[in-house]
Amino acid sequence: MTRCLTLTALLLSATALIGCDEDEPETCEELAQRDASLELGTGEDLYEALEDGDPIYAVHGPQGGSHAWVGARATGIDPGEGFGETNDGPQITWTLWYGDTYIGEGSSASRLLELDGAYQVEGQMLFLETWDLDLWEYGEEPVYELEVTLVAELEDACGTVLTTERELTLVF
Repeated sequence: MTRCLTLTALLLSATALIGCDEDEPETCEELAQRDASLELGTGEDLYEALEDGDPIYAVHGPQGGSHAWVGARATGIDPGEGFGETNDGPQITWTLWYGDTYIGEGSSASRLLELDGAYQVEGQMLFLETWDLDLWEYGEEPVYELEVTLVAELEDACGTVLTTERELTLVF
């Protein structure tokens, strides 16, 4: 009988430990003490970090529009709970510029995936508005690559705002 009681006590203790959540969400004040960063990426299904000079590819849709796949990876932010009664996940906006000309935008309010101490999202559409560009302006052949600037801004539920940009090559 003592053996059964000891075993039962051990099992209850183990169950209680399994139920403990040591990963309590950090408060906004705690997060403010951490270094925060934002990195740009691409990829429809798998996140791939972007560096200056990297290509980003236009995907031509069946209805005549185009988009590019974008993503982001952030540290030191409040990841929120994503969709639920209230969506308190980070709001991310991407804009694409060709010089001073706006040529695309995308946004995300989805829950970010936690990987290796950072939060990331991929497979977000940046809708391209390139029909106003004169892709023939450089000669007799159309231009199939443009030097562009991709800008991202993230704001989390704590009010932390991160901004970053990359100089990329948009490939049609």
